[in-house]
Amino acid sequence: MVGCLRIVNERNAPAVAAGYGNIYSLAGYSIPEIIVIENNQVKVNVNTQLLHELLTDIKEIATRKPIDPPKEKKPVAPVIGLFCQLVNDAEILKRGSETVAIYCQQVCEKFGLTYTDRVRQCYPDKPTKEYTQAVINLLLPKQDAEVRNKINKYLESKKK
Repeated sequence: MVGCLRIVNERNAPAVAAGYGNIYSLAGYSIPEIIVIENNQVKVNVNTQLLHELLTDIKEIATRKPIDPPKEKKPVAPVIGLFCQLVNDAEILKRGSETVAIYCQQVCEKFGLTYTDRVRQCYPDKPTKEYTQAVINLLLPKQDAEVRNKINKYLESKKK
């Protein structure tokens, strides 16, 4: 049995069918099983078993919670401060006579990091394993190979 649904604006028939197609294909049905367009009319298959399955599947899909993409961890100020210190120690961008605040701002600007006054405050801190690991995991992958290599060599030399 085939039922008909008249579209008010007949130019919208393909768009309506495409919209239904997206929902139906999510439920695992193919468009020809459900909707056919003939003479600017959307014809719907009124097979009760098919419609019951379809409505059950659509209800299940509609009640799913959307999957949130994993949030990217942002480095905290002590990690950025340690990175500034490593950049200086590895002689990537040597600190001259400028203040710690100006030097950290330059490093953050050059490497695309967010500078805050807390970064400056954390600059001379003794590096901890946690913050060193955070630099390795969060900041080094975003840098070019030369910077990664220099910092890794510096860290390896400190382990010995």
